[in-house]
Amino acid sequence: MEIIRRKACGKKIWVSLDETTDVEQRCIVNLVFGVLGDETEFKEIAPSTPLLPSPVVTRWGSWIDAATYYGKNFDVIEAVIATFDPEEAQSIQESKILLETEGMKESLLFIATNFACISSTITRLEERGLLLSSAISLVNGVLDELKSLQSDAYYGKLSNVLYKNKGFVKLKKVSQIMCGEAIIDETVQPLTMSNMLCMKHAPIVSCDVERVFSEYKAMLTDNRRSFNFENLRHHVIIKCNHNL
Repeated sequence: MEIIRRKACGKKIWVSLDETTDVEQRCIVNLVFGVLGDETEFKEIAPSTPLLPSPVVTRWGSWIDAATYYGKNFDVIEAVIATFDPEEAQSIQESKILLETEGMKESLLFIATNFACISSTITRLEERGLLLSSAISLVNGVLDELKSLQSDAYYGKLSNVLYKNKGFVKLKKVSQIMCGEAIIDETVQPLTMSNMLCMKHAPIVSCDVERVFSEYKAMLTDNRRSFNFENLRHHVIIKCNHNL
């Protein structure tokens, strides 16, 4: 108890209680507590280094950002984790083992050096109102970056994926026609002239669909019991003009 008191003295803590019974039906309470403020050690050792990013499972571009961060700040992270007691948590033990893994530094450095462009390109492609020609140019930029690597595996993988995507091939052809770099042929069929005139800002990613779905889901929640068409009209007007 004295050790716990010293560690928690003057600090904010969290407490978790789990009640159960033993074989003799006696009540037993399992108490777990921890000290809040996990950023303290980090800020003391590396005050000028930004905090660790939080990767999103469904957005693998964020995992590249995380790898890039660790590649740039590996020595700082290693110094911070070295101050932690491995007996306090299994995660600390596993972190120290990973930091000492052979090839870890080299792998992070390789990712940070060669693949950071993928994450930044994904972010750019998610912008609204992006020109089709600009979007295609961004993808071509990533291809050029990967092509410059010694191994052809990365460039070959992305090239193969894009080649199999018939929609991207068609959009790329339309972009070339709009820029005066190609002529209309069977590649763009069944698109007509009027169709292609409307594709100046055609998106090549589906994030706008996801944004709209999220807005619809927030608008048509189950707790709206008296939501009528007039209310819907007002909501649509607000959503369409929120940037004005």
